[in-house]
Amino acid sequence: MITFKIDVSDEVKKEIERAVEGKVDEIVDGEEFTVIVDGKAVLGTRSGDIVEIERVIEKVL
Repeated sequence: MITFKIDVSDEVKKEIERAVEGKVDEIVDGEEFTVIVDGKAVLGTRSGDIVEIERVIEKVL
């Protein structure tokens, strides 16, 4: 399950879900992670079967 603590469009949520699902086996339980989705950095944590998206950074310099 992926939960969002951010306010983004449904289209962006779907893009994030696809990116995270592709990497979920590499994400260590309890550890913070970052994935890049269309030039945006997505920050979150994994707790068991739950992946929580906490922040999306629009511009990565």
